[in-house]
Amino acid sequence: MAAARLPKGVSVGDAARTALQRQPIQPEGTKRLTPEDLRARMVKESLNVGLPNDNSAQLSIDTESQMTLPVMEILLYDKNPRKTVNDQWDVIKDSIRSTRRLNSPLVVTRRPGEKKYMVGKGGNTRLAILQELFAETGHPDFQYTVVTYTPWKSESATLADHLIENELRGEMCFWDKALAYAEMRRLIELETSTSLSGRAFEQALKERGLPLGKTTLSYFRFSVDNLIALGNASRALTINSAIALQPAFNAVERLLKHTHQADAWPELRNQVLKSTEQSWLTTGELDPAHIVEQLDQAAAIPARRGRGIHPYHSRSVSTLPE
Repeated sequence: MAAARLPKGVSVGDAARTALQRQPIQPEGTKRLTPEDLRARMVKESLNVGLPNDNSAQLSIDTESQMTLPVMEILLYDKNPRKTVNDQWDVIKDSIRSTRRLNSPLVVTRRPGEKKYMVGKGGNTRLAILQELFAETGHPDFQYTVVTYTPWKSESATLADHLIENELRGEMCFWDKALAYAEMRRLIELETSTSLSGRAFEQALKERGLPLGKTTLSYFRFSVDNLIALGNASRALTINSAIALQPAFNAVERLLKHTHQADAWPELRNQVLKSTEQSWLTTGELDPAHIVEQLDQAAAIPARRGRGIHPYHSRSVSTLPE
């Protein structure tokens, strides 16, 4: 048998390497896999691989970031310091309806253990309007919104962020502020397990970006402690109202304590304030001087009863010395 001749210019090594490439060495007794066989085997093996465990509940976001969320899945802030409806609601709604988006992203955060995100720094009005527009129209432009996520710090820090935002916009009435700072004090005391003095509370607020003086804080506290019976009329309170009312309220309370009738003070005070609310609902006016006058008249009877003073010689309780 004649020996096979190699093509001119091809060495034995070249020929051997070419042969190996064409016919890969296989163990004896095995069957060569076609491309179809190989694909079938890979599919079979992939089906035997288990799905990864769902660890989404363990995931956390530790840095500020942007994301897109369904508007109906974002929670309004449940401690929103602004209690009254924004008087610019319709204007803001028309603007969002026409542009079909917010001019700036909402800031959201998430409490530990909570699955849903919550408004974290103002924006409750804008979120509520977005949700209302999506509910009314079902338009996809209102279904999602871009948000900026900020990591959770604490309840008091989140309330402080909302207060700062509202202060910048000038949207809060005196009464809403008074209630908000009373809640702030409660939260800080709860978080620190301490009872705050006036000076300590002032310092704690500064640390949270709320530099309020102790005088303003004292008027807030007086109002929350004494004027809640005004009901709806409390919305008409101003810091000047508190300045005018505080001396008279303190004087009446001292008088009733002096005459051993301190227990009568809460009911007497609340009767005057409820009467004031009814007058305000009719006239829309809240006159601190009129409240003081009514308080003087209401306190005169128990004061005379306790001190044996003839009605025509009783002094106005609002002018009693300290």
